Amino acid sequence: MLDIAVIDGAVAAEASLDPIRSRILAELGEPGSATTRAARISLPRQKVNYHRSELERHGLVEMLENRCRGTMTGRVMQATAASVVVSPSALGGVGPVATQSKRGAPTMSKEFEIVCEGEFPGTPEQVWDAVTTETAAWLFPTDGMLGEDLVSERPTHHVNRMDGADGWFNRLEQVIEARPNGRSFLRWVHSGVFAEDWDNQYDGASAHTVFYLHTLAEYLKHFAGRPVVFASVDGPAASTTAGAFDLVKAALGLAAGAAAGDSVPVALPGIASDVAVVDFWNDHFIGLRTGDALYRFFGRNAFGAPVGVTVHHFGGADATALRDSWQDWLDRIFD
Repeated sequence: MLDIAVIDGAVAAEASLDPIRSRILAELGEPGSATTRAARISLPRQKVNYHRSELERHGLVEMLENRCRGTMTGRVMQATAASVVVSPSALGGVGPVATQSKRGAPTMSKEFEIVCEGEFPGTPEQVWDAVTTETAAWLFPTDGMLGEDLVSERPTHHVNRMDGADGWFNRLEQVIEARPNGRSFLRWVHSGVFAEDWDNQYDGASAHTVFYLHTLAEYLKHFAGRPVVFASVDGPAASTTAGAFDLVKAALGLAAGAAAGDSVPVALPGIASDVAVVDFWNDHFIGLRTGDALYRFFGRNAFGAPVGVTVHHFGGADATALRDSWQDWLDRIFD
């Protein structure tokens, strides 16, 4: 068995990212048959056999031996590598904790699928609560915004789907597994339909998902379980132009060479002076963390929308005052 296998083909990448096949692949880190693995992952043997054969077709698993028992013969299989890495060339780029895949070409289909996965601080119960009932602490409040829970198996599996007219749907799936040292593995799958401007919407949604899940990790590591006050503001129409996000960086007092991990003095609304940790930094997103808040800055002008700011405040701030101060700050940048 190899230590690492690199997948550089789009079809093989799609096979490995299928939720059921990724579970089978993980189980076949040790030799086993379809019968034994079906029992361990609670799926019918025939279903496991089908997905195992697809993995074998793409060279991700291999047969070690035919094992006979009476008149029955069973194939003993094992993964060809201990770990699998999907090459950016197979999926068009990967994020910090993410692999992403498109389902269908923009000119042929309006459906999309974004898959992100990785380890997070916190127990499965903490991760479950964060992605289901504590979304205001790292994403935005989702009360009344989601559809029907198709699966709700705390703390391991959650699926929610909303359906609309003309085949439109939005589906979120989270699969959570325990890891050593109080950590968890989270697989996040967001699928649905974009009505128009498919490429731009897909690129924007993919980039936002990576940033949101990074913020989830920051919440779980530094503020898990604490009450939160959430505020979200958008800039005026002038903030949709090229260079708009650079003005936001300048207003924060951040130097062009700032990088994730830096401790920097920043000018934040409602606070005369404070030092923040830059927890995320790229061309389109900035994450700042202080002792009582997570500040998220979105360069959505790159995707044709106004720049935005969200604040997740864990220090008992007044919600109205928090929102108004940040809206005034953002508006004044573009006066």
